[in-house]
Amino acid sequence: MNGIIFKLLSAGVAAACLSACAQKNTIANEDFEGTQPSVEIGSNSRITDEKTHVIGGSRSLFCKAPEDKPATAFEVSSDKFNVLEVSFNYKTVGGSRGAPEVGFIDRNGKYTDFRSERPFFLHGDGDIETLKAVFHGRAGQKCTMRVCVPSGGAAVFDNIEVRGFNAPAKSDWAVHNAKVFASCRNNPFKNHYLKPTDKILSMSEAEFFPFIDKYGQYKHRDWVGKVHSDADLKARAAEEKKLADALPDSRADRDKYFGLISPDRKFAATGKFRTQKIDGKWWFITPDGNPFFAVGVCKVGFGWSLNPPESDGRDCEKRTPSTPIEGREKFFENAVGEKYTLTTAPFKRSYFQGKPAKSFNYYARNVDIKYGNPNADFLAGVLARRAKLFGVNLGGHLSEYPLLEKAKIPYTVTVYSAPEEWIDGEYRLHGWWQLPPDWFSPEFEKSVRERLAECAQYIKSPYCFGVFVDGELPWVEKRAEISKGVLSCGKKQSAKNAFWQMLERKYKTLEKLNAAWGAKYASKADFLGTKNFFPTTPKGLADLSDFEELYTRRYFEVCRDAIKDIDKGAMYLGCSFGTYGSAWEYAAMISADYCEVVTANIYRYNVSNLALPAGSKDRPILIGEYHFTPCDEGTFGITMVPVETAEKQAHCTLEFMRSAAHNPAIAGIDWFAWFDLPATGRYDKADSGIGLVDMADTPHYRLVETFKKFSEEVYKMRFEAKGAYGSGAQNDRNWH
Repeated sequence: MNGIIFKLLSAGVAAACLSACAQKNTIANEDFEGTQPSVEIGSNSRITDEKTHVIGGSRSLFCKAPEDKPATAFEVSSDKFNVLEVSFNYKTVGGSRGAPEVGFIDRNGKYTDFRSERPFFLHGDGDIETLKAVFHGRAGQKCTMRVCVPSGGAAVFDNIEVRGFNAPAKSDWAVHNAKVFASCRNNPFKNHYLKPTDKILSMSEAEFFPFIDKYGQYKHRDWVGKVHSDADLKARAAEEKKLADALPDSRADRDKYFGLISPDRKFAATGKFRTQKIDGKWWFITPDGNPFFAVGVCKVGFGWSLNPPESDGRDCEKRTPSTPIEGREKFFENAVGEKYTLTTAPFKRSYFQGKPAKSFNYYARNVDIKYGNPNADFLAGVLARRAKLFGVNLGGHLSEYPLLEKAKIPYTVTVYSAPEEWIDGEYRLHGWWQLPPDWFSPEFEKSVRERLAECAQYIKSPYCFGVFVDGELPWVEKRAEISKGVLSCGKKQSAKNAFWQMLERKYKTLEKLNAAWGAKYASKADFLGTKNFFPTTPKGLADLSDFEELYTRRYFEVCRDAIKDIDKGAMYLGCSFGTYGSAWEYAAMISADYCEVVTANIYRYNVSNLALPAGSKDRPILIGEYHFTPCDEGTFGITMVPVETAEKQAHCTLEFMRSAAHNPAIAGIDWFAWFDLPATGRYDKADSGIGLVDMADTPHYRLVETFKKFSEEVYKMRFEAKGAYGSGAQNDRNWH
């Protein structure tokens, strides 16, 4: 498409924001080539001329932090200005433990670490990157910005530029005041999003609110594609249809499932999607017997607007486009309409801390306005056009499979096992989304089978690519943590009784168990009732690991058998592992014994060298989630892999895609997700611009053009690929 779509929309972009700052000045401009640095250097920093460390010129600033605490690399202060705009080049060295932290010192001398915002990134150890950020202090008070290196880390800095601005005192209401933006993980005053000339710096609180417009968009900034009227929404629909209709048929050399038609590469047709290793590379094979590389997206659809979520919270993902409005009414313009308002069920990580609350779905309302209250058949047609326009060939995890079935686009089916019992003992476990389920509960298998039965017709369809059960389950901590959690539960806990049964089979007698564990159990009842004893002996630690393996195998075996009882040909895709700790690797290795595909959510820059853990059964890898989030448009949040601009997002995405195509173990990639999250956060506060379409259902054309380009080149690239793609330094860097 060569940027045509983007250029079409660019013509209507509003003028740039008005300057709010009457005065500006350069506070520091330091390249460390002179004798007197214009920044205050920390005690663990030194100016170096070592060639391996120097970034630019002949000298740079090197900082090495102690093992037990972070170290200040440099500081910049101003008594004249309350807004600082900072920019500098940096690189980590020596296998450092993370990128530098940037913080702000408030009026009370308290240091606020902005690391959690992860404003910008490094490609890998030794790669040079630039950080840019804005810090807003209070009017008339000293403003200090500090850059630190994490404990045990080392980094080099150069080309530091700091400019000062003044914002009027009437904007002080927003500074370091979390209560103003209740439940917003990020907001427009955050350093990664704020611009020194942003007009909000001159606004009073009364002028700023409401800051979300009638279409769910941030009100005080414009960007390419932003909607300003109902007419804009309808025009976007017409533009998109015209562009899609002008494109040639995307399936001209593809079968009806988007598999590549090639006389030299025809394989057995089974009527279902399957896997096959060809010339040392893993592939998916379509029901018609053609090779298929998955270029998928999670949550494809329209936010389940035609199928409202259940009220019991088990389908919380279906309410993703909604944002909580209760207690935050002043944030929003026109958040009214019974059809788009729902009461969200309790959720552990929600803003409402487990209490039901009202939310509003701007996205669903925008879709109704844009297409004139469309029915399912119409929306299926929209998805079919978008598959052609975007180059997407798969609805990944949590997609609306009924719509995709109508659209004749391959899809995954996702169900949640929703057990009635959880491992909720006195030893606190921290699952990524929830407590670990108790898979020894008698209700677990029943629940899985009931959920799968509800969508059996879709699982049996040839358009069903495969089946997920759950997502990002709690293998995020070190090995055997779940076993400790089980031991800390009460006597009625199903998993604890299963633990006893395992030990009984192994040791036969209580005496042998006590000897092996260094325990003093008087009886089975004593074992089940004890909540505060964990073995530390070699045999005891081995038993903790063995039970965790038993626990893990129980889960995958039950899910596999339930899926195969519905359709023996259906691929079991696992639970889409969240790779946020160390324990997921052993779980992934076990899953390979039961799943045709190992699916993991991988937030990295490059996956050329990604592989299953050593000892795993050879299986293809499906990347269940990846993305890059820009910091320059209408959502304030950033996620695992942030980038500065939408342009850089498109670049990084294409590089990631190409690295996956070069990896013989990877057979597909699923972007997360189809639509942006609300600027004021969904049920769990998440609030990032992660979508292929925005909250007004307008495609992010820079990004979708990237998808289209990759889908056109992927088969040639994959068949011809030899060796890794991109810098080796990037390959193993996992960003959490």
